[in-house]
Amino acid sequence: KSFVAAHRLAAYHEAGHAVVGLLTPDFDGVQKVSILPYAGKLGGITLFTPSEEQLESGLYSKTYLMAQLAVALGGRVAEEMVLGEDEVTTRGANDLQQVRRIARRMVAQWGFGGSGLGGVAWESDNDWGTPSRETAREIDAEVLKIVTHAYETSFALLSTHRDLLDEIANELLEQETVGAEKLAEMAAQHGGGPLQGLIP
Repeated sequence: KSFVAAHRLAAYHEAGHAVVGLLTPDFDGVQKVSILPYAGKLGGITLFTPSEEQLESGLYSKTYLMAQLAVALGGRVAEEMVLGEDEVTTRGANDLQQVRRIARRMVAQWGFGGSGLGGVAWESDNDWGTPSRETAREIDAEVLKIVTHAYETSFALLSTHRDLLDEIANELLEQETVGAEKLAEMAAQHGGGPLQGLIP
């Protein structure tokens, strides 16, 4: 891709994370979004600030984790919306790995799985061994269900607020960095309100 096309891609990718983060209830505040180049390469980062309460407790609800998944998928979903499914890039590889890791832990370690898996830790960070094939299949199916729901949430939010996505991406292309105050102002101007239904 040309530098201009890659710069536009970075702007939409990061704007996707920002929009989902801005409009997701009870999620971390969006501190800033930037597409400044780093070490001679195209950059891109969306920084979030957890609440004091979140930092102090270190505990995460299912609602919070589902929001985290939707936000992480926001970049990929924005790419699909702007470029089309066949032109999505590898830019979101780390996001996808994070999504799988969190969803897997939700089901296999934290007891957030359905279909008879809930309330049981099937794995640990210390590796308790491999569950049976049947249980492993159930875990995989539940992980996919959670990730699919997070993707659908992210897609619905970005589709509903496509004008805000475009505005933040354009602001990034002009300024390269957008701070929390400007982001909140843009969200308010577009009537941005939280999307409910993050828990499957």
